Amino acid sequence: MLYKFKSQATGDLIMFEEHAKLILEIIGKEPLAKGILVLGDMPQALAALEALTQAREGLKSSQASGAELHEEDTNWVSLRQRVAPFKQMIKQCMLEGHPIVWGV
Repeated sequence: MLYKFKSQATGDLIMFEEHAKLILEIIGKEPLAKGILVLGDMPQALAALEALTQAREGLKSSQASGAELHEEDTNWVSLRQRVAPFKQMIKQCMLEGHPIVWGV
């Protein structure tokens, strides 16, 4: 299944279910088939995604001193790249004052 995130402020953002559900859990939303991220929740959602990115970058740099990366750490690059468009979507929606919806 695919998740299609929509807003009047941006183009649609389409993700595989696995990745969309993970991002929704990170931002504190239930990973349901339909939902909405309202303007009031966007700052906290963006902060959660930023904190995750910074925490993982810190972990990655501390491991770069000679230790080999574990398998889950190599998977992180993919997650970080998948989170970036969603973060940008949130930022644009906050600027223009529009919610993000999915499954509608």
